[in-house]
Amino acid sequence: EGETSGGARGSIEGRSGRGKRLHGVVVRKGENYGFIQCDDIRDAVYVDRKQLPNMELKMRVSFIPLVSKKGVSASDVQVEGMDDDEQRDERAVEAAGLSLEGVVKKIDAVKQFGFVVCESPDWDGDVFISKKHLENLKLGDRVIFSVKVKNRRAEALQLERGTLEEEVSEDAPEMVGIIKSFEEAQGYGFIRSPQATAAYNRDVFLHRKQLKKFKAGDTVQFKVKLSRDGLPQAFKLRETDQVVAPEPEAPEEPKPKEKETYIGEIKSFNIINGFGFIQNATLKEKYGRDVFLHESQFEGMKIGDRVSFTLQVKDGKPQALDVKRVSKKSLLSPVLAPDLSPEQTQVEGAEAAAEAEAGDTMLDDPPPDAAETAVDAEEREKQSRRLLRACASERPCSLEEMKEALEAGAEVNTRDVTGQTAIMVSALNMRGGDRKCKLLLEHNADLQLTSDAESTQTTLEWVRERINPNFAEYLEALSKGEAAKLEMTLDAPRADEF
Repeated sequence: EGETSGGARGSIEGRSGRGKRLHGVVVRKGENYGFIQCDDIRDAVYVDRKQLPNMELKMRVSFIPLVSKKGVSASDVQVEGMDDDEQRDERAVEAAGLSLEGVVKKIDAVKQFGFVVCESPDWDGDVFISKKHLENLKLGDRVIFSVKVKNRRAEALQLERGTLEEEVSEDAPEMVGIIKSFEEAQGYGFIRSPQATAAYNRDVFLHRKQLKKFKAGDTVQFKVKLSRDGLPQAFKLRETDQVVAPEPEAPEEPKPKEKETYIGEIKSFNIINGFGFIQNATLKEKYGRDVFLHESQFEGMKIGDRVSFTLQVKDGKPQALDVKRVSKKSLLSPVLAPDLSPEQTQVEGAEAAAEAEAGDTMLDDPPPDAAETAVDAEEREKQSRRLLRACASERPCSLEEMKEALEAGAEVNTRDVTGQTAIMVSALNMRGGDRKCKLLLEHNADLQLTSDAESTQTTLEWVRERINPNFAEYLEALSKGEAAKLEMTLDAPRADEF
């Protein structure tokens, strides 16, 4: 319950004492009260009219935060001026007109909204699409648009299907290729062209607008224009009699022995992309790469786990199936041990033999090395504060920041100054809260902890009551290592967001 780091959210001394002076902007006001938005505190801060008699929206103020069971309130409030940054930012962005370009990432047909991927330093996250702009839009459509920005959230104003500078000059490179693939649902595909492979070392992107009457497998002649990222895009497709050399066939990989089992270590896993890799020396030497691990095989696992798995080879790339965690003792098996490198076999086998002699029959992970556990208390506290900030943040990179903090020694069950655990803070986050909670549970977050120091209510019960029963069931299934599917959308915009 001490003070968090300077500048961090929740920078308050004590649960009921006075903290340092903070700064913020009045974002809501009623007859006898209002709320101040402060970058140092996650939730809006309550301010009584008696503290700020001449309260106005967008008024910049400084105040001393006070924490009670009801939340954070402002005292000793001082007016610093009016905040016009938001209006200035909005005018600057709107004045640009249809000068932005992006790709439709999501469409919710039921709730009638969507999002466009378009990164900018002027706002956080994706660009919101309202109902009036959804007509005739499909996933994968490239669009041009203008935006308005409010509280660093961007909403599309004018919006049209198309790309900027779509006109292709007559002297643009002309190539011949075969439409290799086209995903109708996504609205794009790729053309394989020997000329493009030689020039760009990749296939050429093909948008739905350029497809016309053609289909996958057709040979076409086309113009090439580079995108802003320097990637080739196809325009002005037309028929051709030219013949494209067939793609050289990759040598057929010998099928692995039926039910042959391998041992490896989970090297990495990206919770956002839903896949990772397993390290196995024998297979890496054979295929030149680590073994692909899909999220469906990762349930109940974590990075660093020793696992057994069978193998599937697709397009020359090894993929793991039937993944199961194994103990060191099982490495004594003459069937499993040869899949390790000689150095791993010697070290792991010796440790496993020692455990077996001591009568250790547990299947839990071996205790970490002393260097891994000797995390300085001050550093652990620092990383725990960093974890809480990332749990509350709505920035796209916040999930990776959580992962980095956990790997650096953050306490997964840490609490903020109001007593909320990292799971509770993440559950309140409407953008990516489900993924954040999943990450915490993969690092053994405890759903049975009390929701605060003065309550007997567990964190799981708190989620069921404060969020909803579906989300609570989802978290409970994850905590038990069961397959779980969330039957609700946590990425929907808040009602007062725009």
